[in-house]
Amino acid sequence: MPNTERTKIIFDASPLRYLHTGLGQFTYHLIKAFRTHLIQTLDVSFLIHPTSKHLVAEFTQEFVTATRLKRHAPSFLFPALFGRYDLWHVTSENTRFTHFSKSAKILLTLHGLHFLDEDPPHIAKKKLEHVQRLVNRSNALATDSAYTERLVRKHLDIGQRPIQVIHLGVENDETPVVKKPAHTPEPGFIFSIGNFFERKNFHVLLPFLHLLEGYTIVLAGNHSNPYGDRIKEEIHRLGLSQRVFLTGEVSESEKHWLFQNCSAFVFPSVSEGFGIPVIEAMRAGKPVFCSLFGSLPEIGGPHAFYWKNFEAVYMKDFFLEKIRSYYCSREHEINAKQYANGFSWGKTAEGYLSYYTELVE
Repeated sequence: MPNTERTKIIFDASPLRYLHTGLGQFTYHLIKAFRTHLIQTLDVSFLIHPTSKHLVAEFTQEFVTATRLKRHAPSFLFPALFGRYDLWHVTSENTRFTHFSKSAKILLTLHGLHFLDEDPPHIAKKKLEHVQRLVNRSNALATDSAYTERLVRKHLDIGQRPIQVIHLGVENDETPVVKKPAHTPEPGFIFSIGNFFERKNFHVLLPFLHLLEGYTIVLAGNHSNPYGDRIKEEIHRLGLSQRVFLTGEVSESEKHWLFQNCSAFVFPSVSEGFGIPVIEAMRAGKPVFCSLFGSLPEIGGPHAFYWKNFEAVYMKDFFLEKIRSYYCSREHEINAKQYANGFSWGKTAEGYLSYYTELVE
């Protein structure tokens, strides 16, 4: 390719529709980071659902609108609908696109195979077959963590395709705008965040809190689903209505307030492809308590505390022991902050831009 010709890349930004999920945050922050890290030889356009353009209009005007026709078009219509692209970045295994331009190379990012833990076997099998078809069409793969790479290699046939681990990042804003969410307790609460999926394992926090005198807990995230209903029933059964605060989805400024004012962050998830809130909590200088499942030991490293099981008495005793030791010395906080500062969306963007260049060359 002549040096004067820029490589054309299309980035599937349709997950912006689900901004408050991990996938939505990945898409949003990567688009934002591309603004300052994009190299001159690359021309990146963002395939965005019509309802999501306003979310990133401040960062880019390089939109390709993902109309219904484009989302469901057969591959032979792609040149007419999209124009020529050298590389398609399919940003999720949950993509709504099932056809791609035959002339373009495909990079597929896999964030996790959560359906293997969540869905009945016959449904999980169908979803795995769908992901395998995406892998078969792809020229290269990326994952958020080494854990997800191992999972992909175990359950999918990737052949000789290259695969790279590119960690996610966190916002490096030292003076974020903060806003106290409505109906939250005074500072000093325990905090967790995530949409209410079974794999988030929030229900184990309720018997734990029941034994933990003097504490309240804030659970932020969409709880309008059957698992959320189960959590609410358990809150009522244990008499915790005055000690558990369900905020629903929160804005970035509200999330910053919650991290700044909690006494500890807890994340008992059993299936995370990365776990951005773990790093966000460390950056805020808060002790982090996690499960030993999924990518969490990889991402938290030696700077998080890990529950070995979810028995309530053990969780309570372990929590009280470690939170006392954490606040007795600033060493753990300083080391965790330094470690967390090594994650940034700028580094994530640089990783992907380098990968793009490598693939098209």
